[in-house]
Amino acid sequence: MKKNYLVIIGVVFSNLLFCQFAGISLNDVYSTDSSSAWVVGESGTIIHVVDGGMYWEDQSYDTDLSLNSIQFIEEQKGFIVGDSGILLKTDDGGITWDAIDLGVSYDFESIAFVDNQYGWISAYPSLFSGNGLFRTEDGGEDWVHIETEVVYPFFLDSLNGWGSPSSIGGIFVCRTYDGGFSWDTLSYQVSMSIPFFFFYDETNGFMNKSYFDLTTCYNTHDGGVEWTSNGTQIEVSYLSDRLFLDTLNGWLSGHSNVFYSNDYFNSYEVFNQPYDVFNALSIHGASNGWAVSYNLQNTNSTIWRLEGVNNWIPIETIGVDELTSYSEIKSYPNPFTTSTTIKYELTEPSHIQLTIYNTIGETIYVAQDGIKQQGKHTFTWSPESLPEGLYYGVLRSEEGVSVVKIIKQ
Repeated sequence: MKKNYLVIIGVVFSNLLFCQFAGISLNDVYSTDSSSAWVVGESGTIIHVVDGGMYWEDQSYDTDLSLNSIQFIEEQKGFIVGDSGILLKTDDGGITWDAIDLGVSYDFESIAFVDNQYGWISAYPSLFSGNGLFRTEDGGEDWVHIETEVVYPFFLDSLNGWGSPSSIGGIFVCRTYDGGFSWDTLSYQVSMSIPFFFFYDETNGFMNKSYFDLTTCYNTHDGGVEWTSNGTQIEVSYLSDRLFLDTLNGWLSGHSNVFYSNDYFNSYEVFNQPYDVFNALSIHGASNGWAVSYNLQNTNSTIWRLEGVNNWIPIETIGVDELTSYSEIKSYPNPFTTSTTIKYELTEPSHIQLTIYNTIGETIYVAQDGIKQQGKHTFTWSPESLPEGLYYGVLRSEEGVSVVKIIKQ
């Protein structure tokens, strides 16, 4: 089912609720800081959240397929993968998305780059659509198909990776030394599900194993041959994501919970949200990050922002109050090549701040900051040294928050 969005051209109220994602599962979130995030989900959903959740933009792709994973490798360059072999690429910060045909109908589970050149696409285990990996060595310009039964791999760098073939009742821990082209079996582990791996270096790593409604965390100090557990068991029926910042601080997400530990899961804290499955995490600091969840009871999806130690806030609560009056902001020419004039009008005197952001939420330029009188105002922006792509002009005043998309060609 296609989603219905409330879209306001030129003006976006900061407390728009995300309850409009009824019946749509949000599957992945990608961010590099607390200012902005990218979210993908079912029916081609692509959402760009900017300024810490203060406003958002619909950049969805015209498809009924589910989009499952997203990553940007440069400010303007990003990739999305999803069901039935869909692979999307943008070179302009998400303004447009182009489909790349890899010639398979695999249901792609993830896309992951270790730098701006080396990346992998992994498929969900399936007897029908097919398994395997795709690897790129040139930033996604070309992709090589690798036939393998290994799923949910974790790559540390361009060569070293760990994963497991799909099996019932147990799993084999496998390692590659050549970027996924060949895999060596290191050990066999009893497990009811395929584990997630995370390695800090070539010898020290993490693995979780599940048995019915219990998950046990293991670590290795020899590259994955021997695994030991501290005995801690986490009560969760389904795990969907894991992320570690270092050898101590880590998060696990799944059914109704996000688990955080600062001692490698010898102990942990729990954030609980009944009926919500936390599908994905994007963490960039001990108290800064994003998550997406899907509620099994009301079938709504929510975007969450991390504020404090495992304290997750639904994004609809972040921002200023909705206002009945506002200042409209425009840019002309738009798109532009050398300069553009930003125009806005105030209905009364106000302290304003006019700020330019890039697509990952970084402040590019504070154009104006001070008291402005009632009436029309302009500012000419000439960003000669900035790359082509999408930017945002954000006007904050006592009347509200207004946003304009600005495209440099």
